[in-house]
Amino acid sequence: MTRSYTLTETPSQDVDPADRWIRLPAGRQREFHSGLSRAHIYALIKAGAVKSASLKPRGALRGVRVVHLRSLLDYVEQHVEEVQS
Repeated sequence: MTRSYTLTETPSQDVDPADRWIRLPAGRQREFHSGLSRAHIYALIKAGAVKSASLKPRGALRGVRVVHLRSLLDYVEQHVEEVQS
């Protein structure tokens, strides 16, 4: 007997939509929310400027690198320059 489950997420006003983990963009593409390239995001991860996690099963050669979207957006926000008119 096969069981099937459906997961539903109830939107909550207390949850920040940016408080989630996202995958890095494919090569030669830009991350949708920040416009940063994959290489630039990897440099930020290496510098410790953004939070990331590697999801790799034990014994696997490859995994998935995810970045905390809020930390990425906070990094961009820290580098905003005000334009004087």
